[in-house]
Amino acid sequence: MAALFSTIATTHGVTSEQVREFLGRRRTSLDAAVILSFAALYWFMATRLARRVCRRFPLGEGWATALLSTVGTSVAVSFMGVLLGEQWSTLVENIRVGSGHLSYRMSRIPWVQHRMQLFVAGVFLFWLAAALRYRVSHPRNE
Repeated sequence: MAALFSTIATTHGVTSEQVREFLGRRRTSLDAAVILSFAALYWFMATRLARRVCRRFPLGEGWATALLSTVGTSVAVSFMGVLLGEQWSTLVENIRVGSGHLSYRMSRIPWVQHRMQLFVAGVFLFWLAAALRYRVSHPRNE
């Protein structure tokens, strides 16, 4: 690693200590763009799936069935979302680095570091999409 850091330092006109200091840093703008772009795609898909759940299990046929189907679907969709989002993050990182070999870089991708938080966020996003869909299909005035 010392030889690698020395070569990088010489190439970029910095010290080896500066190279070591920047080892753990990432450009947050790219990470934010990756997460937000996937969140937009996830929202699009969640609203479509929530519409299908709402049609299949309307509130008029029992709120318990509608609730259970929404919760079950949200868990499955969020799980798949975390997996697909990780693939999306890995693809963008491969393009950014210009190599198919990420090695230790994989552990520094924010998506990989926050899987549980992203899963919970996906569940809540699906619940929001379903709540909005149920509200549109079953207004309180009726």
